[in-house]
Amino acid sequence: MVEPLKLLILGGTAEAAALAEAATAAGHEVWTSLAGATHAPRRPAGRLVSGPLGGIDGLTRLLTGEGFDRLVDATHPFAETISTNAVEAALRAGVPRITLRRPPWTAGIGDRWYGVADLAEALETLPRAAAPEDGRVFVATGRRGLNLLAARPEYSFVVRTIEPVAVLPPGVDVTLVRDRGPFDLAAERGFFTEHAVSAVIAKNAGGTGAEAKIQVARECHIAVLMIDRPPSPPGLWASRVDEVVDWLARPVAEDQALPPISRP
Repeated sequence: MVEPLKLLILGGTAEAAALAEAATAAGHEVWTSLAGATHAPRRPAGRLVSGPLGGIDGLTRLLTGEGFDRLVDATHPFAETISTNAVEAALRAGVPRITLRRPPWTAGIGDRWYGVADLAEALETLPRAAAPEDGRVFVATGRRGLNLLAARPEYSFVVRTIEPVAVLPPGVDVTLVRDRGPFDLAAERGFFTEHAVSAVIAKNAGGTGAEAKIQVARECHIAVLMIDRPPSPPGLWASRVDEVVDWLARPVAEDQALPPISRP
């Protein structure tokens, strides 16, 4: 029989929500921290910790003060700051930690991918992928950094975000769409048609929740300027929820000697 643990999940992803449900069903006490920028996120199973954690010091205090047995970093692959904080806080608190990350997307037959480091490089590369007269460029990177679109005033853009966008760069044709995924193939096909999408700028988030836009781009032979993931944090890794549930069942002494489960 598995001994119940007190588990803190750094969440905000579909995988984090699935893990909260699975770990709760397994008898663990689950807390999920949602410190992201999305308003009114979907509530996971167990207890919710909302608001900023206070950096490394704040997360360390939470881990030690509440007596957590394990920490799971199930944040977005591009949430660099919180993942870095999780590494240090877990070390300070002496709490075993694992990272749950969905595997990244990989280019397949028919894909026209341009690997880029960030949005700025994507915009620099854009003329190689599509001409301004071809249609709109679908920017699927969230609402941050949209001021950079001013570098390409000759293009038209469509930006889809969950949260409202307060400020847009002047002199740039930008169509804003507010919606929350996941989006299926039919919805994305309609979106691409409605907005005459000629290229896509996306982060390599991986998983299935946002994959439909990549599949539609493949179908339509549309270029994707794919922003590479940031460097991975060190330590134990898992790419599936069931791997983490198995990890929770292992004694700490055994866990300390284990190699990473998987590394996307």
